[in-house]
Amino acid sequence: MSEPVLLDPQDEPIIDTFDLVFLISAGLIAVLYLFRDTIFGAKKSPALPPPIPVSKPPIKKDKNFIKKMRNTDKNVVLFYGSQTGTAEDYASRLAKEGLQRFGLKTMTIDVEDCDMTLLDEFPEDCLAFFLMATYGEGEPTDDAVEFWELLNSDNPEFSQGIPIEDKPLSSLRYVVFALGNKTYEHFNAVGRLVDAKLSEFGATKIGERGEGDDDGSLEEDFLGWKEDMWKAVCDAMNIDPNESQNHGTRISAYKITELENYDNDTVFYGELSEHALNGGT
Repeated sequence: MSEPVLLDPQDEPIIDTFDLVFLISAGLIAVLYLFRDTIFGAKKSPALPPPIPVSKPPIKKDKNFIKKMRNTDKNVVLFYGSQTGTAEDYASRLAKEGLQRFGLKTMTIDVEDCDMTLLDEFPEDCLAFFLMATYGEGEPTDDAVEFWELLNSDNPEFSQGIPIEDKPLSSLRYVVFALGNKTYEHFNAVGRLVDAKLSEFGATKIGERGEGDDDGSLEEDFLGWKEDMWKAVCDAMNIDPNESQNHGTRISAYKITELENYDNDTVFYGELSEHALNGGT
């Protein structure tokens, strides 16, 4: 009887047949998974159509300043046409002063935000200010172009359709301050034209037209004009200026601070305006 053959452990196979089949299968599965898009082709989701843009309807600005006056109980409107903001600033200052000194119910508004054909509906017991700047060589400011074109048209049409020869603006009372620069040929052309056209169409001017020169002393021109203007406004609105000083807290336009130490050579003492040079006070 033969003796059993003993195998050396080193002679045993490291991987048997089952393990080999398992590893090959796992490798194939991994390769198929990694390259599935290339081998089988990826199924792409159908492309969705681009969303249809939904445009919001533009917000229509209400330019009916007559309605706004009635709804807010205002009796003085300060229209302005401004390129750099100076005319707008003067309108705001006059509005505050009119309220605080004389109890006027004021509002300021850009002419661009108004339907100026409604001027023929302006209430007779109210008052309109026009603070109009001239831009460049006698041109209107960007916000006043439409108003300029209305006044300059061959046959201006206002809301009630009254012919120009019948004075459609007969109910309008107005004040004008023009802002410009004398270095240009057409000095204050816009303010002067607004004044002339309103008068031609039947409106009544209150006081004298003010004119400011930005090449000189615009602020001094403004301050020198407005005191006489307020007297004319008080007469037109039946206001006693001596009894109309306590309408709310006064808001100063400037704050004065006195300096104890300063270099006199750096102090600018200003320039005399044409009005002062000609002997005005």
